Amino acid sequence: AVKSRNMNIARLLLRLGADVNSTDEHFETALHFAAEKDYPDMIKLLLEANADINSKSEGGNSPLYYALGLSPFHQSFKFNQEAAKLLLEAGATVEQQHWDAMPQWFRDENARYNPTLQHSTLGL
Repeated sequence: AVKSRNMNIARLLLRLGADVNSTDEHFETALHFAAEKDYPDMIKLLLEANADINSKSEGGNSPLYYALGLSPFHQSFKFNQEAAKLLLEAGATVEQQHWDAMPQWFRDENARYNPTLQHSTLGL
């Protein structure tokens, strides 16, 4: 349903008890795919269904990592601003590698998510 971007089928499957955190053979969830493809409505639906926002793929990568356009094959991914923003606002864990990969203008707009600032503010 997520790959075909079919919101009605996705809603139906979730209503019928589909596991929002089920994974494929690479341990990627529907949220990973929606973040990679920049499907904001699907991301919202999955988060409302309690998708694990920090789930890790086989390579140890989160949906935020995919939204930022990162992958072992960088040329095949792109920065998905709306997906990244939704994940940040929903509480995705921001690691230094995520922060460093964000375009400067996006970092400026979202400075409150900077892991370095968070650590210094907490006295860590």
